[in-house]
Order: sequence, then structure tokens, then C-alpha cells
Amino acid sequence: MYNHSFTAGAVGGGKSTFIQAILGSVPPSPDADARAECLIATTSNTGYSPQEAVVVSGTIEENILLGRSFDADAFKFALSFAQFEKVSEF
Repeated sequence: MYNHSFTAGAVGGGKSTFIQAILGSVPPSPDADARAECLIATTSNTGYSPQEAVVVSGTIEENILLGRSFDADAFKFALSFAQFEKVSEF
């Protein structure tokens, strides 16, 4: 039996830093209180896929579609999901 967890949140909300801290990739802040240390147990089954931004040359629309045909509902959803609702020029 596997247990799965995920981290979700707003753009710039610290999700990647949170996960990297759990995996031991982020050193504690120099002004961190030593009493605040905690141990997080991970297993050999722990995986991490880092966030990689991919932008191709072209418009925002072309970057969202990536060669797929235009679907107005799917495009509107993608804009909302990426928090681009207020972007008016493509």
C-alpha cells in the first residue's frame, strides 16, 4: 500500500521551497531558532519532480497550446489555472 501526498498553492507561495526543505535541500535560515528544529522521516520511495518553467518563443497563447488546436473552454481554464485572467494581450 502506498501513501501519496501533494503540495498545492498559489504561484510564489513557497511550495517548491517547502518540498526542498523536507528533502534537506534548503539550509535553515541563519536567524532560525535552534529549538524550532524538527526531523522529517522520508523513505526510499520518496520522489520529487522539480518545477521547471518552459517557455517557447511565441505568444502566451502559443505557449499554452503547444501545437494543440484551440479550444475556448480549455484555454479559458488554462488562463485561470495559471492566474493569467487579467492578461488581455496575446
